[in-house]
Amino acid sequence: MKQTSRAWIFVSHSKQDLAKVRQVRDALEKAGAEPILFFLKCLSDHDEVDGLIKREIDARYFFLLCDSANAKKSKWVQDEVAHVKSLHGRRIELIDLDSDWAVRLTGITSLVSNATAYFSYSVVDRVAVDSVRSALMERDFATWDARHDLLGGEHWGDEIRSAIEAAARFGYFLHFISRFSLLSTWVSHEMERALDLGIGSRYIPVMLDPPAALGDLLPAFARERLWIDYSHRNVDQMLPSLLRALEVNDTESSGRD
Repeated sequence: MKQTSRAWIFVSHSKQDLAKVRQVRDALEKAGAEPILFFLKCLSDHDEVDGLIKREIDARYFFLLCDSANAKKSKWVQDEVAHVKSLHGRRIELIDLDSDWAVRLTGITSLVSNATAYFSYSVVDRVAVDSVRSALMERDFATWDARHDLLGGEHWGDEIRSAIEAAARFGYFLHFISRFSLLSTWVSHEMERALDLGIGSRYIPVMLDPPAALGDLLPAFARERLWIDYSHRNVDQMLPSLLRALEVNDTESSGRD
């Protein structure tokens, strides 16, 4: 199964640390992310953060700050980091390039996990779900969607299990609940697998129908969780609640129209 989208992650670093930064870049790509790096010889430590880079930072949601002795000495890097930290609703991970690789890799994995979401829903509800997927893609999320991504000839069971296992380990599991999804064998299979793998706090129920209208069909594990109301099918109205659940709240962020 392919990802619908890959997580875009801005990497702040000193140009004096290129060897270590390339190792970080390779790890991000291996984890399914798209690292954004600027290698600009035209900027010196006495330059302000270039306007183009500031605009790129404003447009992004996930940041990996590569700290080091070189980064601390660079006014350019420190200005860049200060600008990143001034924004609202961003996920920021700091790694020390002078630390052990295992420690750095833990930070990289943590950030990618916070930028990844698996979509479980009935194909009947695809139009409503597509709007949510598009909104998260605009905010740099990596998204997994079996109904959208499976290629001809792929084995559904194996591919879905693989993607769910990845979501359970590394990302969020978005369960879009409607009368149709609760009667879907495939959605039930996805949920059972996710629960068996201990999806835990990363399970987010999104209600496409009012809970009262679902009656006894609504499973206990969904009743017991704080759910997102999407029964009005208005993605703009629902999105702030979902972003808060994903710990990315851009209602006050700058740089967006």
